[in-house]
Amino acid sequence: MSESEIEERGRLIEEMLDKIYPINPRMPEDVQTGVHDERQMLVMRARWNDMPLAQLRRVAAGHQ
Repeated sequence: MSESEIEERGRLIEEMLDKIYPINPRMPEDVQTGVHDERQMLVMRARWNDMPLAQLRRVAAGHQ
């Protein structure tokens, strides 16, 4: 996987997480940490890191 594909994957995942499970900078730090942990679990459960980039693009666009 090229560096640009890795960057795109990261950007797509972060955009999806920000839509469905945002981290508010005004949250207390312990709450932010908990939200971050939940976001990481979501990525692992959804297998977004393992998904082919073309499929991840479709999911990010709202097409499954």
